[in-house]
Amino acid sequence: MSFSDHAQIRAHLAAIQANICALESRLAALHAEERTARVTLDSIVYPVDTLPTDVLIEIFQHYTGDPMLIATVCRQWWDAALCCPRLWPALPDNPGSNSQAFAHLLRARLARVGFRPLRIDTMLPASVEILSVFAPYFPQLLTLKLSVSTPNHIAFPEAPLLKELAITRPGFHTRGEMQIAFPSAPQLMDVCLSEVKSSEISLPWSQLTALRLSGNSLADGLCMIQLTPNLVTLDISARVIDHPPTIIELPHLRSLSMQCIDVLDVPKSPALENLSIRLFTQRAEPVLRNFAARSGCVIQKLHLRSQLGNNAGTLREAEACTRIFPTLCDFTLSGIPAYPIEWVYFLRDIASRSLLPAVHSLTFTDCAIPIVFISNMLAKRAQWEEGKVTSFRYIPAESHAAQRSIATLEELRLKGVAIDIGWGELD
Repeated sequence: MSFSDHAQIRAHLAAIQANICALESRLAALHAEERTARVTLDSIVYPVDTLPTDVLIEIFQHYTGDPMLIATVCRQWWDAALCCPRLWPALPDNPGSNSQAFAHLLRARLARVGFRPLRIDTMLPASVEILSVFAPYFPQLLTLKLSVSTPNHIAFPEAPLLKELAITRPGFHTRGEMQIAFPSAPQLMDVCLSEVKSSEISLPWSQLTALRLSGNSLADGLCMIQLTPNLVTLDISARVIDHPPTIIELPHLRSLSMQCIDVLDVPKSPALENLSIRLFTQRAEPVLRNFAARSGCVIQKLHLRSQLGNNAGTLREAEACTRIFPTLCDFTLSGIPAYPIEWVYFLRDIASRSLLPAVHSLTFTDCAIPIVFISNMLAKRAQWEEGKVTSFRYIPAESHAAQRSIATLEELRLKGVAIDIGWGELD
């Protein structure tokens, strides 16, 4: 072995020793940091552990999570939690298909609620066991969500505080006879129905202000909409157009969302401000134009959505629909397929204000737009005294950003444009 080999080995050993020393120094620093953190934790935990029960109860009044998390810390906290009825209206999630076990758990939790209002935000099975547990507490219900999976006849007791109701019916095509009735719910305003026919449910329809329907045919959905003239918000996912539509006047409607463009043949809504539609065919533009002429509404917020695929709505179709409403302030485009050159023309018109002249909030989601096109559009739009874009959000179909354009977007954000790019470079 030569002298140079010995020197290399010694140098290697010296480097190893230096690394060991550095790691030992780092380990010592971490141990010191750990000791400091433990002292800090003890200074927080120890006083809480020694608080009297009445003080704990006062603290627990402000807790919004699962009460079992704090009730199982220690015996003292368990006793304090049981003395705090405000904790228990947050009901547990359904643990599975064992209705009897879940009913037992609900009964134990509800027993601690007292007379406080109940907000049920988890979907509960409408079994005999569950409904029998809830029957005494209906006067306290603010919200209720039920899943009715078997044929049933349910007449609910009086619910004077109930404001929100959601009922879903799994297995639309394999159903038996069902009847659900809410004879007295004077404050009920918000209803969500999934796979529930109009003939299967009785509600105080005329007082509803928000209605969400999914899994219905349009004919069945219309039966419900005709009974709700005071709607402010309507979201309908009708499957098919199964008969010539009938015009329904909804004078108070301000927000409308739909999956099928043909639904627009139905309402006359002069107060409508917020519209969300899904583009499927080339007939969207004439249907939308007829609706606007019939209703005389001034749309402020428009969301056009599609899906990347052969039957999706096109960018040209979206542009035609957009030009119907020159007063738009908030515009969202989702899942629209287009070639890069199409985006060039579309964004060029936005930049020159020949398209969306009044918009101040722009959102593109699930679209494949070269980021350089976006930065150029925003930079040109920012030069206008009127119609400036003050908020922009982009969530691309896939991460394909050109890093050279990030600096331009950052400069615009410093000038007051609230820019949010979905992949996070500007966070």
